[in-house]
Amino acid sequence: MDKIQNTTELWQSLIQGLKEAVAYKQAKLTEADGVEVFSFTDDGLDIKEMRTDLGLTQQEFATFINSSVRAVQHWEQNTRQPEGPTRYCCN
Repeated sequence: MDKIQNTTELWQSLIQGLKEAVAYKQAKLTEADGVEVFSFTDDGLDIKEMRTDLGLTQQEFATFINSSVRAVQHWEQNTRQPEGPTRYCCN
């Protein structure tokens, strides 16, 4: 039963996050409202900063974005950058 409850809590959290993202995009919320904003530049994403800001281990972050721990490690070491759908998930 704990797994079902955790799944429900995860979905509720994801839905809340999506609502906040839409409100932020529409300028109805700002960083002053406590919205977490991750930086993105042409140089790439700072995956480690994003992951640690979320308070996740590499394994937890990889599971969260449906990727491998090894991929997360490559991104954090700047030997590779996320591509395709993964890049948009982390942006």
